[in-house]
Amino acid sequence: MVHEVHEILEEAEEGHLTNAEALEEIEHLLDDHAHDDHDDHGDEHAHDHGIYDPHVWLDPVLAQHQVETIRDGLVDADPDNAAAYMANAESYLHELEDLHDQYVTTLADCRHDTIVTFHSAFAYLVERYDLKVESLTGLDGADAISTADLIELADFINDNNIDYILTEFGVDQRNFEVIAEETNTTVLTLSPVEGISQEDVDSGATYISKMMENLGVLKTALDCN
Repeated sequence: MVHEVHEILEEAEEGHLTNAEALEEIEHLLDDHAHDDHDDHGDEHAHDHGIYDPHVWLDPVLAQHQVETIRDGLVDADPDNAAAYMANAESYLHELEDLHDQYVTTLADCRHDTIVTFHSAFAYLVERYDLKVESLTGLDGADAISTADLIELADFINDNNIDYILTEFGVDQRNFEVIAEETNTTVLTLSPVEGISQEDVDSGATYISKMMENLGVLKTALDCN
């Protein structure tokens, strides 16, 4: 899909593109996974080093900002259809606000406040809802995983009485299976909503539906009332 988008952009005539920066004015977090010795990633803000975390869409409030920026870009590029863009954006913003409200309500009363994930994609989400996250790998999930990494994460799970560990679609499950066996935890799937399965495509999954699935997983993992 990304390759196809690049091809479309390359074929577009010069001067006929409007660039809407959906991430503009959003305060980005950094991936401190590589040098924080498994400190709390969710509480880290941008410093003068490290790699910016792109996963802003996992915070429904920041997702609203992205919709507003895209809306404004479309209106500037195609003012004749501004009313349609405004109406569609308004409808989707209401859906995102409702999504945020459901997260706030569901996560307000939980026995745990920490999740363990495969890769470091959920910092914006946990910061929004006052949670914590510990991850096995960094932002792109491609870090080499050593035996020491597995032992460190297993120790963290045991020390913090974690009952569930959260993997994701499309990654090698063997490391989490080993950790689950060693720590007597259950593996659930939490989606970073950056890649979807064929089953999702066939079922017509959307950002909202995937985020609601995630909320159900978080409710279980955090033991929320």
